[in-house]
Amino acid sequence: TLFPYTTLFRSMLKIFLTMFISPCIGVDFKYHWVTEQFISMKQQFHDIFYTLSYFTALGDPAQVSFIGGNVIAVYFFVLRILQVFRQAYQGRLFFGTALPWACIKISLGITTIIVSFLYKIFTGNVMLIAWIITATITTLYTYGFDIRFDWGLL
Repeated sequence: TLFPYTTLFRSMLKIFLTMFISPCIGVDFKYHWVTEQFISMKQQFHDIFYTLSYFTALGDPAQVSFIGGNVIAVYFFVLRILQVFRQAYQGRLFFGTALPWACIKISLGITTIIVSFLYKIFTGNVMLIAWIITATITTLYTYGFDIRFDWGLL
């Protein structure tokens, strides 16, 4: 073909669009993996919103990036938890697998974002301590989850 990137773009677009409806139609590994990658790109979403806000003067870039980046991150966390429930439905089992542990991991990620958002609104020592505790628990749990289920080392 004259433009080989057209085929690549179409297949990536198909995966991207199917990822959004995967909780309704079924979750293959590629949709699970792409959603996990978007969750990992939380900081990049903050940077995109900061840059757009800075150059378009839509408001304080720090606030816009914080709100926009977190809204997108929560969206992908919720999409991932819906995919986990769909995977449990597809496999006809939930307990005795990594799926309930994945739900806890995703819920902790959402909780950390919410507490971080509350800390920005209600500044103070109590919210700072709550945010540090939540972030620490989430980090340790996610690290343990990755070692156990993703790497299979424990």
